[in-house]
Amino acid sequence: VFIAPELNGRVGQTVEVRHMPHDLRQVEIFVGGDWLAMAKPQDLLSEEDKEAILRRRREDAQELGRLQRRASRRARRRIAPITAGSGIEDATVVSGGQTREDRRGDDERLRKLGRTDLLGLDEIRDLYRKRED
Repeated sequence: VFIAPELNGRVGQTVEVRHMPHDLRQVEIFVGGDWLAMAKPQDLLSEEDKEAILRRRREDAQELGRLQRRASRRARRRIAPITAGSGIEDATVVSGGQTREDRRGDDERLRKLGRTDLLGLDEIRDLYRKRED
């Protein structure tokens, strides 16, 4: 029933609401004892209050989009195997002009860097190579 720009994104969070018993034109919202906002009934909002709420929602949506893109980049990050004796190499860096076929070549290069002799899988690797030929 009551809304304020500062309440955006606080769904499920426990807050304390303080108000005058017979005056519900506004309520004060506290989080952990600290004042957060003055909320008004939705049907009594002025145009500038509505605009402030919509602006805050847009800003929060943009920030969430940035965080999602950053998390997506981190999730796609691949590290080249270090079993070959070299240092850690980031295998995710893709230049703007690199084609999908080039990236497939990178995947093949990474497969060649991987070592199966550490697991005792040399026989399986040899069988796989015979099938490819």
